[in-house]
Amino acid sequence: GYFRDVLWFSVDWVRIYECENRHWLDGPALQKSRHSHCSIGLDSALFVLGGSMDESLVADVEKLVLG
Repeated sequence: GYFRDVLWFSVDWVRIYECENRHWLDGPALQKSRHSHCSIGLDSALFVLGGSMDESLVADVEKLVLG
C-alpha cells in the first residue's frame, strides 16, 4: 500500500481519556512537540517515548506528572 496526501504535525498538547467517565481531559504540555510517539501510563505519571519532530527523530523520554 501507499499513503497519499498524508500530513503529520508535531504537537506539544496532551489529551487523556478517562475510561470511567468516557471523556477526554487536557493534560500538561510536552517539553518537545512530537508525533508518532508511544505513551505509557504508570500510577500518576505519563511517560512519552520517542517519536518524530518536523526536523528529526526524538530519542528521549518525557515524564509528565498527572493530578
